[in-house]
Amino acid sequence: MLSEWRKFKGWCVLEFFLSKPGNKIHIKRLARELGISPQTSNRYLRLYEAEGLLISETAGNVVQFYLDNEHPLVKDLKKLYFDMQLHEGKSMKEALQSDFNVKNDKIDYVYEEE
Repeated sequence: MLSEWRKFKGWCVLEFFLSKPGNKIHIKRLARELGISPQTSNRYLRLYEAEGLLISETAGNVVQFYLDNEHPLVKDLKKLYFDMQLHEGKSMKEALQSDFNVKNDKIDYVYEEE
């Protein structure tokens, strides 16, 4: 299912933030990383900011965006995204490492507790 959603550039922008919830990024860098135009990047960043999913922060003349991890919809989207990763065949350890930047020692600790 995610492969179909990735055809939509708006999802690609949102997925970037869901998979890297602590990252801050500016318009042009996001465009380069996703292989989209800066205009498309800006369009979706501003849309998600207006909806409250992203927060913008100005540093000098650069505007950076990051995920509002406290927003109720963001919390639900992160859960859904994680579940979809598992559904597509990633192990829980792989999903935590690649998509949520969880360190190995934290993952090992979770697995030892079970």
